[in-house]
Amino acid sequence: MTMLSAHKGMMITEKEWSVWRQAADASMATNNIGAKERAELAKILDDMKDATVGH
Repeated sequence: MTMLSAHKGMMITEKEWSVWRQAADASMATNNIGAKERAELAKILDDMKDATVGH
């Protein structure tokens, strides 16, 4: 299943995405994930944004 098909109909908003991304960043920091790994995961997550927000 693609990200788009998995999130279709959920109508995730920009605000919801932003809150979720902040929580993901906080979780990585709390769990002492290295800066390089945090940046890599952030890119992966942000690349999925267009397929999850507003559908």
